[in-house]
Amino acid sequence: MKQPLKVSIQYKDLKAEVEGDFNEVWKTINSFLNKVRTILMQSDGTHVGIKRKGSKSSITDILIELRNTGFFDKPRNSKECITKIKELGRTNITPNAVLMALKYLVEKGELKRKMIKSKSYVYFAPYVDDELMEGQ
Repeated sequence: MKQPLKVSIQYKDLKAEVEGDFNEVWKTINSFLNKVRTILMQSDGTHVGIKRKGSKSSITDILIELRNTGFFDKPRNSKECITKIKELGRTNITPNAVLMALKYLVEKGELKRKMIKSKSYVYFAPYVDDELMEGQ
């Protein structure tokens, strides 16, 4: 029998205590962190995001940031991911590199993948209910 997760997190006056299975905890904590991001963005007008030591973020960093901002709350195919990354100004990234990053994130549990329409995959956040994907 699996033990439920129990997580407590606080930022200034915002507090969250969550107990439940992985998906419940993930969704609640992600929502909490998005509220913190909103507060930080409103306070100084800057963008809060993931940055590597170098000047550019990796493809996986970009995909995680997209997940954290709700891009993967709806199922997205690889073409949509590639288009979004190019819209963000990373035009030098190859489709194969994006596919490999998506595969890596699925293996690490950062995203989920589901097959639709014979050999076509969609990717979505791990806290999104699989039942919602059934109609896809």
